[in-house]
Amino acid sequence: MGATGPQGETGSTGATGATGATGLQGETGSTGAQGATGDTGAQGPTGPQGPQGATGATGPAGVTGPTGPAGVAGPAGSTGPAGATGATGATGTLGATGATGATGPTGATGPTGATGATGATGPSYATQWAYYYRNFTSTSDNPTVNNNSAVTFTGNYTSGGGAITLSGGNTVTLTTGTYVISYYLQGEMGNGSFLSAGLHSPAGTEIVGSAVQGSDTCDEVSNTITLTVTAATRTVQLVNTSSGQLNHNSSASRVAGHTWASLNIVKIA
Repeated sequence: MGATGPQGETGSTGATGATGATGLQGETGSTGAQGATGDTGAQGPTGPQGPQGATGATGPAGVTGPTGPAGVAGPAGSTGPAGATGATGATGTLGATGATGATGPTGATGPTGATGATGATGPSYATQWAYYYRNFTSTSDNPTVNNNSAVTFTGNYTSGGGAITLSGGNTVTLTTGTYVISYYLQGEMGNGSFLSAGLHSPAGTEIVGSAVQGSDTCDEVSNTITLTVTAATRTVQLVNTSSGQLNHNSSASRVAGHTWASLNIVKIA
């Protein structure tokens, strides 16, 4: 074969031939490099509402709000049935005593009650007593008693029994026991002092509580005491305890038989 001649000029393009049959699918080429990101497309339409999600956990309680104003009072409801009676309360303190009411009319006299039983017989001590006295013998009689001297008695009444005896006219002796002793003495004081008297036991020792003093308007004294004798015997005298001599110069009561001094003794136990 001879050598290839030079390239001739390109002829004019011929008419397009008929399309050939599709060739077999070629093998997939390798993935090309990532192309540049295109511009953001226009906003698409809103999608349909999704299904209701699950209820979330309850949140913490909120702070209590301020109390609102009181509402308008509603109409009173109808009265309900009476409740059961409660237990009786404790008794209250006693009230003050009320004023005394008017005295009611006297009731009819009731029937006489039955006679009570006779009481027991009392002790016999009261049967032992003695009364000693001194009287004026006449209107001119003026007996005297020196100060701190015992009155001399000229008369007596006694019950006997031996518990009470008189000796020397002015000294009474008592045995063991309890006695009620009363005395009376009348007279005037020549030195202007007050008449006073008392019981001495023994002589010279005044029995506590027995002394009495008169006044410028009184020319007589008297007293009553209770004396307990614990010894076998004890003596008692009625004594002029004034500061001067007792007399009866101007006594308006100097009447024969009138008593101006007396001593009465009763044993009670």
